[in-house]
Amino acid sequence: MFNRFLTIGILSLLLVGCAGQIKTKYNVTKTFELADKNLAKQKKGGIEIELMPLGEDAYKKSYFTQNINVSYVPFLSDKVVTESKPFKIDFFDGLTAFKVHIINNTDHILRMKDSRVLFIDPDLDEPIMGLTKSSIMEDVESAVPYYNTLMSYILKNYKYTDKTGLEMQLVMILSKIVKKIKFINGFNKEIMPGMRASGTIIFPVTPEQASQGKISFIDMVSKTDKAGNPLEKVRFDYTVKVLEKYWKYNPKTDKDWVEITAEDYKKGQQKNKK
Repeated sequence: MFNRFLTIGILSLLLVGCAGQIKTKYNVTKTFELADKNLAKQKKGGIEIELMPLGEDAYKKSYFTQNINVSYVPFLSDKVVTESKPFKIDFFDGLTAFKVHIINNTDHILRMKDSRVLFIDPDLDEPIMGLTKSSIMEDVESAVPYYNTLMSYILKNYKYTDKTGLEMQLVMILSKIVKKIKFINGFNKEIMPGMRASGTIIFPVTPEQASQGKISFIDMVSKTDKAGNPLEKVRFDYTVKVLEKYWKYNPKTDKDWVEITAEDYKKGQQKNKK
């Protein structure tokens, strides 16, 4: 089921369902993939890294659907009602996230604290570090752009919802999701010789910005001396590109948003303007 970037659109349709005939809705989303898929899996110095954009399966995890208490006045009523309603949390909206597999074929423990996972923008003087669980938890409101998106949507469509209480709910919900995500770049992350590890890396940049630079794993220790001191290090670089996808949703015939061609999207937009 497709829900990236479209949660608010679907909820809006549900809210206006009784207001009259609903036209087919059209939307365009931007996602990303590796610029060269042949370089998704790279091997250097006994270390193998495979980097892939998060697939749709990543968003089907049950913890991305959370109940939020909202208040509103029902249709044909004059009383404020507070209910717990399920919301699909588009946690990665406004961020760039990848699934990472690392295989350690060296004869030493691969410690992620010895390396750096960065986004390098050629227009910036400093690289952007990948987010960690602790860095997000320190300031969820700033680290997760979807916090403000969802906050604005709820306060607009459920006008009687207490803002302070909502802020507390969203921080708690997003923190709960962060705890469920397995980060590959944790400070204490270690990969034993001959073993593999998988996890997520998240950058505080949009896919559009990410396509202007590269994702780099720097100072991955490929060889050590007998005392465990680094003797050799390797580096892995990846570039991404942005893709546009087009969607339609007809509440009478579609259970969810349906992907369409760019031509059908343009035709639908023109039809809605008439």
